[in-house]
Amino acid sequence: MNVFPEPPGGPADGAGTDNWGGTDIWAGDGIDAQWAVTDGGQMAWRYARSVQSPLVDIDAALKDGAWAVSIEACATALRGIFYCRMVGAGFRGITSVPELHLRLAADPSPVATALRELPWSGTVDEAQARAAAAVVARHDAELRRILPFELPEIRTAGTRGPTIRLTAEISRWRAERKLGPVDWNRAAL
Repeated sequence: MNVFPEPPGGPADGAGTDNWGGTDIWAGDGIDAQWAVTDGGQMAWRYARSVQSPLVDIDAALKDGAWAVSIEACATALRGIFYCRMVGAGFRGITSVPELHLRLAADPSPVATALRELPWSGTVDEAQARAAAAVVARHDAELRRILPFELPEIRTAGTRGPTIRLTAEISRWRAERKLGPVDWNRAAL
């Protein structure tokens, strides 16, 4: 069960797609503006809410030698990256935690596989924790490559204002193009 199918009309040879079958918005003739302010905007907001904080936690845990905490933060980041990919691929609605875990257990995607392959946090050592953090960093870089924009870090001092201004700007842009109001029930943009 792959939750990231090839987009309709996508190239059969994979050119212009990322390794998930999702469209690489920076390839070819430019950015798909409608996707950027709909699914792409939702994906960027989900990234800010679900991925940025665990990345900070991974770095802090590694610095402190808290290997188990680092693995738990890696798992949280990978779940967030997976969810971002779902949203960017057009997922609508809010998934429950059990539904997300079921998708993660069955999905053959690289992120779901990486999550399932994380070492158990109860017996993890430094080398395993650092290797897991490197895997997360690779998946994060791949996701960031296709984000239409990045929101300022929400959890960092002084960034709430810029994040709110950016979301207001996206809402205005959507309204001008008659894309409808922001759907706050999606816990995103």
